[in-house]
Amino acid sequence: MKLKIISMIISSLVLVVVLCGCNGDEHPSGLIGEESDFYGIWVEKDNAGGFGIGDTYELKSDKSCEIYWSHGGAIHHYGTWDRIRHDNRFDYLFVITLGEKDTVYYYDFFDTYTTLRLREENSDTYLYYYKQ
Repeated sequence: MKLKIISMIISSLVLVVVLCGCNGDEHPSGLIGEESDFYGIWVEKDNAGGFGIGDTYELKSDKSCEIYWSHGGAIHHYGTWDRIRHDNRFDYLFVITLGEKDTVYYYDFFDTYTTLRLREENSDTYLYYYKQ
């Protein structure tokens, strides 16, 4: 009887510890990467036009960016980008700044850093970009 009670207590403790790790983390499950993993040209998969300002982002090492439509090539927007640490956490956020407007995204990488997944803060929609 004592063994059953001890076993139930241990099982309960293990379950509590496991569930404490599931805190509804807003960060996706892919790779975080380094700043240099962002460098290059990123084209939106399926040309969904999710942001409406272009489907291609060229992210440069000086943290400038150019945004345009892949089929047109003319640059529509110049801006900056940054990767910042999330408040009191170990993950990072991706920020695009156009003029005085900052847009903050949760991000992660897949496929050996050739796919970038973005989700704007306060949104449930993911956009996928592949590295050209």
